[in-house]
Amino acid sequence: MENLKNPSVMGKKIYKYLDKDKILLLQDKSFPNIISKIIGDKISGSWWGHPLANPIYNGLVWLEHNRNVLIVKLLDGKVTYVHESLFSDFYSVVSKTRDWQLAKLKSDELSLLKYVSKKNKVLSDDSKLKELVEDSKKSLAALEKKLLLYSSEEHTESGKHIKEFTTWKKSKIFTKAFSDYELAKSKINRVVDKLSEESGARVKLPWS
Repeated sequence: MENLKNPSVMGKKIYKYLDKDKILLLQDKSFPNIISKIIGDKISGSWWGHPLANPIYNGLVWLEHNRNVLIVKLLDGKVTYVHESLFSDFYSVVSKTRDWQLAKLKSDELSLLKYVSKKNKVLSDDSKLKELVEDSKKSLAALEKKLLLYSSEEHTESGKHIKEFTTWKKSKIFTKAFSDYELAKSKINRVVDKLSEESGARVKLPWS
């Protein structure tokens, strides 16, 4: 019997699902997602009240540190896990700034993007952010959902959790092996379309 309280056991179980589907939401009512696959049922509200909540969280932490996965706001602006087999295609899509990424961005969000791009790496508690935007958390989230920035969690010496935002050239998926932009985008579209067809759920990609 599986000991799902063991982070490596849970992490490997989650990875098997990701290895099969290539793209998974963390949680969703209908689209293939990690929480439903582990729990075996759909949860419309918070999954933190479930008995497996802590083991799942610990498994996700193990997965992030022991398997090559990308965690990004890809589908419907929600936390999405992407398999390493799509890294090159994904990077080919986000390596250059496109019109769909800049559409509807506010002037202060553009200033914030310029600031991060210049520094290459910015922490969410950077005091300079308050000078650039009224609500840095909201603005950084907007840039992240447009795939203009890559984020990861960092742990300070005091034990505090903060987010680190970087350009894609400084991200874990940086590569010089570019694919054609349209072909790369089509490959990701096909993976998502297949999962949508199988589940009967529709999700939106940032460029669609």
